[in-house]
Amino acid sequence: MIVNKLKQLIALCLLVLPSARATDTDTYHDDLASETQGSLSLDPQLYECFKRKGLHFLHINARSLPSKLSEIRLIAQQTRVTAICISESWLDSTVTDAEIMVDGYSIIRNDRNRHGGGVCMYIRSDLDFNIRTDLQTDIQDIEAVRCDILLPRTKPILLGTTYRPQTHTRFVENFDDVLSKCDLSQETYILGDFNICLLNSSPNCAL
Repeated sequence: MIVNKLKQLIALCLLVLPSARATDTDTYHDDLASETQGSLSLDPQLYECFKRKGLHFLHINARSLPSKLSEIRLIAQQTRVTAICISESWLDSTVTDAEIMVDGYSIIRNDRNRHGGGVCMYIRSDLDFNIRTDLQTDIQDIEAVRCDILLPRTKPILLGTTYRPQTHTRFVENFDDVLSKCDLSQETYILGDFNICLLNSSPNCAL
């Protein structure tokens, strides 16, 4: 029941690229946060999908945002996506917003520490947004940030980034409680690293 509800409410936005690692479905979820070798220049064809009209959201599991800033700044420059959602940011209060800024973007953070966890979102600075503090939670199973993106002549769009450590076993139930507070008529996008296989009969199984 809970798993079916999650499937209905969560839109996992993945960047789909051609690759030698592609499966027989001809798609795969490429970890853009992986360290690139040599030059940061990337094939311009990789960004063609972002030229289409509409909002574009991108999720990256960074495993230390400071060490991946060059790649993330390049991606932001090339794509001008609406939002870049980061899981496993590995930040704490000793890292200032100025140190991890991306030109043309505002940042929202929910840090854990410099050794793991944490999430943040870069929102394009020409867009207005409100942080949804009413959806924040102190539950350790859920590391998240959420905001309403405000566009002219349309209802606010709820965007969230969520990270679930593999050792946390009550994530699905706790996340379901958070989702129950959302307006189901609102357009909603939840991106993140859930460390869960929804195809498995156990809703708390780790990948």
